Amino acid sequence: MNHSLSYRKVNVLSLQNGTMIKERYEVKKFMCIARLTELYEVIDKEKGDARCVMKFFNINNEAFQVEYDFLDKCRGVRGFPYLVEKIEPEIDGKKYKGIVTSYEGESWLSLLQRRKYKISIENTLRMGYKVFCLLETMHQKGYVHRDVQFSNILVEISYGGDVDVKLVDFEHTVVHTPAPDSLVMTGWNVSLDVIKGKPYTVFDDFASLVCNLMVSQGINPFGFSTESYLEFKEQFNNNPMSHFQRPETKWIGRLHEEIESQRTVGYNKAAIMEIFKNALEGVSPSSPISYTITNGVLFID
Repeated sequence: MNHSLSYRKVNVLSLQNGTMIKERYEVKKFMCIARLTELYEVIDKEKGDARCVMKFFNINNEAFQVEYDFLDKCRGVRGFPYLVEKIEPEIDGKKYKGIVTSYEGESWLSLLQRRKYKISIENTLRMGYKVFCLLETMHQKGYVHRDVQFSNILVEISYGGDVDVKLVDFEHTVVHTPAPDSLVMTGWNVSLDVIKGKPYTVFDDFASLVCNLMVSQGINPFGFSTESYLEFKEQFNNNPMSHFQRPETKWIGRLHEEIESQRTVGYNKAAIMEIFKNALEGVSPSSPISYTITNGVLFID
């Protein structure tokens, strides 16, 4: 398999609310157009109007099979969308491939926006630990995500009242052995190695997670300008700990340094877990995420 994939953007569908797909799924609303796909919230009429997400790919998009294979391997694994089925509908004379998965909640981005882009350091630790564990599961199954960012991390209140964290959007996912060549990838959440064009590894997923943790604490030395990412990432890597002035954030800097060190010495899960464990005195990284609900809207503390 070509681990870099041949990407083809989906044609714009613009499905109307109420459209039926396969005489089973009713379109409730348009969600978004991603770089390669188009997403809709649908209800499954065969399953008591269960909420689902339907993702459309062009018929010849190689990313479809990789995402389907990964979701199939993760079927029933907590923290990942449940794969309902794959479909190949014909819409307005054009054939598409699609994946139907369970609906998994709202994005970390939405929650940050409600808090003006900063949540408590305790919940930053808890979120980071949960996402690290999900990435670790993904890597054990032989894949890298390659797009770890706020919009691809979802949260939902479980039946027991705890905040569940989910990882979604696998259209850039590929198998990690052998290491896939990097695409032309840049961004505030992309590692320096990847921006320089080096092969993508599991450490690059972890590096992206660190970037998300930093921004959750109002730390963003990278800016949001594509032209400046390489320069600012190089500056950051030269002296990363200088950006963590508040004592309670220093564990994020130590996490970055440990991940970068392991690129040379090899993966050591125990060393990373130790940083999470000792990050904040009296706070277990596996403890429940604290939140409030106001007028039916979730706010992460």
